[in-house]
Parts: sequence; C-alpha cells; structure tokens
Amino acid sequence: MFKKEYLALLILWSLSLATSFTINLYYFPSTLSFPDEFRFLSSALRLHNEGIFVSNSGRAWEMPLTAVYIAAIKFIFSLNDQSIILAVRFSQSILIIVQSYCAWLIAGYIFKNKQISLLSAGIICIYPFFLFYQGLLLSETLFNTLLLCGITSAYAWQLSGTSINWRFFLALTFFGLATYTKGSLTLLPPIILLSMLFIKKVTLKDFFKIFVLSFSFYFLILSPWWIRNYLIFQEFIPLTTSSSFNLYLGNNSNNFLGGNSGDDADPQFISMVNALPNELDKSRIYKEVAYAFIKDNPERFINLSTLKFFRFWNVIPNAESYNTGYFKYVSIISFGPVLFFSLLGILINRSFFKNLIPIYILIIYFTLLHTITIASLRYRLPIEPFLILLSSAAFINIFNNPYIKRICKLRY
Repeated sequence: MFKKEYLALLILWSLSLATSFTINLYYFPSTLSFPDEFRFLSSALRLHNEGIFVSNSGRAWEMPLTAVYIAAIKFIFSLNDQSIILAVRFSQSILIIVQSYCAWLIAGYIFKNKQISLLSAGIICIYPFFLFYQGLLLSETLFNTLLLCGITSAYAWQLSGTSINWRFFLALTFFGLATYTKGSLTLLPPIILLSMLFIKKVTLKDFFKIFVLSFSFYFLILSPWWIRNYLIFQEFIPLTTSSSFNLYLGNNSNNFLGGNSGDDADPQFISMVNALPNELDKSRIYKEVAYAFIKDNPERFINLSTLKFFRFWNVIPNAESYNTGYFKYVSIISFGPVLFFSLLGILINRSFFKNLIPIYILIIYFTLLHTITIASLRYRLPIEPFLILLSSAAFINIFNNPYIKRICKLRY
C-alpha cells in the first residue's frame, strides 16, 4: 500500500521542481549574473576543451569537482556554451530533491518521528536560499548535496552497528567528494564518523581501528589531488591556494567591519601580490601577512572575529545589494524562524543530544572556520539543512505538547 508520507513527499518534490524551473526560466537571466559564476564556468569550459583544470589563473586555487560537474554535463549532452547554463540550473533543481530526501532520512534516523522527517524535507524543498542558489553556477548546491549524502550515510552506518562495512566507506566517499567540491571540510569527515561512536559504546580497540581506517581511506580519496598538485608544484598542497587569501581578507589592517571583499583590504597590495607569476608565492605572502596581523593585533583579531560571527549568523543578507526590500524580508521570514526554533531545539532535543553530536560538531566547526577567515550568509548555507532539522524537531515537539493542544482546542 502506498503510504501517505510518500505521496506527501512526491507532492513536495513536484512543487520544488516547479518552483525551481520557474525561477530558472523567468527570474534568472539566460546569462550568468553572479561574479563567481564566470570563474566556475570558465574553469569547466577549459577543462572540457583542453583537459586542464585552471581557476582564477591558478592550478590549485580551488577544488575541481564543480568544474568537473559542469564539464561533465556539457560533455554528456553535447551542449553549447549558452545551453550549459540552463542545464546546470535544472540539474541543481534535482539536487535540491536529493537534499530533501537526505534530510527526511536523517530526521528519521535521529528522531524516529514521521512528522519531523516530513517537515524537514518539506522546508528544504521550498527554502528560499536553496532555491536561489540552485539557479547559480556555483559550488554551493553540489557541496551541500554531497555533505548531506555523507551525513546520511554516516547515520546509516551508525545504525548498522558501526562495524567496518560498505556504509562506512560510502560515507567517507561522499565526504571526500564534498571536499573535492569545497576544501572547507579539511579534516572534519573522519572526525564526524568518530563522533558517531559516542552514540554507541565501543571498545578502545575498535575506536582506534575506526580512527586509523577513517583517516586512511579519506586520505586515499584525496591522494589523486595531492599527487596531481605535487607533480605541478613540486610541493605538497593538501587543498587549495586560495585559503590564505581568504584568511588575509578577513584579517588585515584595512578590515574594520569584518567584511569579505577587496574593499575590506588593501587594493594596491592585492594587485601587487596577484601580479606575481608564482601561485605558491602569492599564497605564502597572504598567509604571512595575515598571521603577522593576528599576532601583532590580538584584540583587533578578536573584534573582527566577533563582527564576522554576527555576519555569519545575520538574519538579513550582509551585501548592500541584497539587504533591503524583497531580499531582506524573504530572509527574515525564512531563516528567522529556522534560527529561532533551532535554538529552542538545543533545549527541547536534550534527550537526543548524543545522536545530534555530529550535527553540533558540524555547526560549531563552520562557525569557527568563518569567524576566523571570512563570513557571509553564503558560507552558512552548508549548515542550514541541519538547522532546519533541529528547528523542525523543536516545532513538532512544541506543536504536539498536550498543553499547547489544549489551548488550541479551547480557541477553536
């Protein structure tokens, strides 16, 4: 018999696809509109045409999977440069459905409540920020999908008994692919898996075995990138060369508001460094200047980190072009309730604390990372599906509270 919740999911997914297609066809122009889109598309086209990955004139400026993803769509469907934009947008519309399904599974694994699962999946389907970013040729939608797939597989592995099985390797594979999309995960994936062991007691021997295998397999997944980078640079480049630039943008003597653009730094210095022919020299200089600033200005560093913390958790967009009018109010009515109920969820979901440790680690990690480097609502996007999970659980628990139900009956 076809369950009602599956029918509800199909209706939600159909609504999500219809909304995404409408946005892609009628809201976004047929050309690119966001500055970083040009970089990703250029990297993908060069990869497709020449078989060489270059981004922002750098061989390791950013991780390659987004370019590979776009180039693969162009190759499979034999699309021209104009058609590829719409094709990637539509493919990312489907990735939103995958994210919704993952949220539905995760909520079921943690809370074992169909209402929470359905509400989490439904919110993700129509969440304005996700619908907006699926229409852009950026790394966010692909990264979020792979991260959610990794977390879903990790919870499935935990429920299977935390033995070394295919779910263990599947989770690390998804995490590895997410890292190939954005290097911001760094060493977090094995730590996420190890945190699953707090849910179920394991022996010290088993903990050590999982520790060694998780890091070893994760490093094995990343090793092709390491080998490729060593062949190019004759140095070990674990992730990207742009991370030092981000650290500099967020920590320099010209940054007073915690911003993340060239206006919050020294334009002449950036032009001088970017004119250098060696990519690694650029990275080293940005890193040295940022470290020197932090060391010589600890109070200023703390002040900037505080400003970046509030930028990261801002209810309205930080960018001037998006923090007024329509965008401002859409952000308030979408992320505002999610933030409010997710904070309530920390208290309400105390009985699920052990089960939620991996999600709490993820939220704390991304918050710390972007309060140290650069912060914006865009960089908060990876943890918003998990905030939606927490807020959905809180809302359903409040809604099902007998006292609340009694009040509703009295009023209606």
